[in-house]
Amino acid sequence: MNTGSENTHTKATPTSTSEVPVLPPVHHTREELMEMHAKDLLQMLDERHVDHTAVVEKPDLVDLILERCTH
Repeated sequence: MNTGSENTHTKATPTSTSEVPVLPPVHHTREELMEMHAKDLLQMLDERHVDHTAVVEKPDLVDLILERCTH
């Protein structure tokens, strides 16, 4: 029976940094990133724990990804 509780599950928080998966660097070009949806760019940054709260424009998201997620 569906009680609507499937949205109440909490994500497990890693207890140490050794449990956080290390994602590979981003290998997309600026042009490829610019063709992507903003929500996908935000997801890339979130997955890599890069703060993007001050970034509003898509070109700035791309700059942040190229600066922080490609090495």
